[in-house]
Amino acid sequence: MDQVSYTYQNMIGDLEDCGLNLVAAFDISVLPESITNTLPDRAQEDYSSLLLVGTKGSSFWQHLKSINKTQGDCLDEMSQKITIDIFSTHFANARYLVLYPHSEYVIPLQQLGHLVGWGRPSILGPGINIEYGTWFAYRTAMLVSESLPASEYAQAEEVCEQCIDKPCQTACPVSAVKTLGNFNLKSCIGYRVTDDSNCADKCLARLACPIGMDYFYQPDHLAHHGYFSLRSIKRYIENNK
Repeated sequence: MDQVSYTYQNMIGDLEDCGLNLVAAFDISVLPESITNTLPDRAQEDYSSLLLVGTKGSSFWQHLKSINKTQGDCLDEMSQKITIDIFSTHFANARYLVLYPHSEYVIPLQQLGHLVGWGRPSILGPGINIEYGTWFAYRTAMLVSESLPASEYAQAEEVCEQCIDKPCQTACPVSAVKTLGNFNLKSCIGYRVTDDSNCADKCLARLACPIGMDYFYQPDHLAHHGYFSLRSIKRYIENNK
């Protein structure tokens, strides 16, 4: 194993110790055009790799609880800080540019995840994986000047296509869950913001999906997500009246 690969593996280990247990690296020069078109100008000239970091289950939330960092917009803020700190510790001379979160750039995170088998489209909207269901999240993406060992491309196993009962459909109070690519986001959001909504701080359809039960978010983790997503929805509606 060469030095860069050895250092990269140690970096992955440190990220996993913090609950960031999904890590992938991409060679920018061979990414699909649909992704490179979203990157900053001169990305391919100034950087070599794209580092994608995520988490499955509540492992990262547990880490934040252990260091008393669960207040406010902690998931985005702390995932970015921890990723940068760990990357910079292992690759001290490398340059980086954060693409997500808290960035002016909008990159197709799900498409990147699909390339390495983290998930595939689901009828619920978010990606889904046969192991951990919809209970995973993209936490950080950044361009780095170091040429990291590229992750192998892989295709996640079909999930929704093989599901016969589809309990998520019957669990949705407004029948927003339909077929792949036809999730009724307008109905979903409209119901979430009503005063008597049962989905204000959670998604009943998502909770009904039996895939990835071992990775279900812990109650306080789920409540945190629900609160901040609802707040974002209400702000969006208010700003677009």
